[in-house]
Amino acid sequence: MKNLVVLLIAIFGFSTVQAQFFDDVRIGAKLNGNYSKINQIHGNSKSKFGFGGGAVFMKPINNSFEYNVQVELLFNQYGEKNETANFSEKFNLNYLSLPILFKAYFSEQETEVFGLIGPQLGYLIGKSEFKNENYNKFDFGLTGGIGLSLNRNIEGDIRIYYGLLDSSEWKEHIKAEDKVNNNFAVSLGVTYLF
Repeated sequence: MKNLVVLLIAIFGFSTVQAQFFDDVRIGAKLNGNYSKINQIHGNSKSKFGFGGGAVFMKPINNSFEYNVQVELLFNQYGEKNETANFSEKFNLNYLSLPILFKAYFSEQETEVFGLIGPQLGYLIGKSEFKNENYNKFDFGLTGGIGLSLNRNIEGDIRIYYGLLDSSEWKEHIKAEDKVNNNFAVSLGVTYLF
């Protein structure tokens, strides 16, 4: 009986804290296009287009809603294009990405410019095959950008992502002084916040 009472008190306490924490969380949906490249992996490597999208969760950290923490759960398609005189081939790396961003609107106006910066975690969920390359399952890097919010509902942004970890263990064309064959992407996205 004591355990039941303790359990009920714990559930009630957790639900109260959870309700207070999530009371002002805004949820949204995001679509983005990526122009990406894997640095230092293939000799003729070029950038390629990909896409992405997912869910957005934004929590204000002050009363004016000017400063926020924005967490996103996204599908992102990165990769590269390898071209020579004889062939052209695209390599897709499909990630489940988790950016954790500090987001600051430049004023308290409803339509306003904002900035984003923070770390991004990635987990490789799919890839195109090439020479049995071993791609690393985890990705980590920094992302930052700037955007425009219309009435704090529809937002567009441009971001740069710079990976800090190797994307692949294959380093045929990497010079001795170049240690990282990382993901690099420029993304253009649209978000709708409910």
